[in-house]
Amino acid sequence: MPPFACLGSMGIYCLNTAIPLFRRGGRQSRHGVSTNFDSADERRMNTAKREVKVVNASGMHLRPAAAFVQTANKHKGCDIFVTRDGQRVNGKSIMGLVMLAAAKDTVLMIECNGEGANNALEELCLLIENKFGIDS
Repeated sequence: MPPFACLGSMGIYCLNTAIPLFRRGGRQSRHGVSTNFDSADERRMNTAKREVKVVNASGMHLRPAAAFVQTANKHKGCDIFVTRDGQRVNGKSIMGLVMLAAAKDTVLMIECNGEGANNALEELCLLIENKFGIDS
């Protein structure tokens, strides 16, 4: 099977379509990915982490995972990750969250990176602590 991408003088390109995947020199590619960051970008990159315990009786099944994803997707400028026992998944992916198999009393690490990371983390932790708004 031939390689997917090729390194050219201006960056990395897809061999099938010749679309730039990454460009050198800090310019963004067509897909919005930049190869290097300046100090202003680094200053805007906030990170917030917190451990939280799943307290609802049925754990994080489909309905709580959907509520979590819906809340996470409100924060467009923020990347959200959830970790359980070393397994890290995208907090905006319902399938990833369900695959964590987080039962009652499971401790999850929530990590938010980007704009409004602290607000996103606070809102997601509050959602979990309030039993996803579904258990009484």
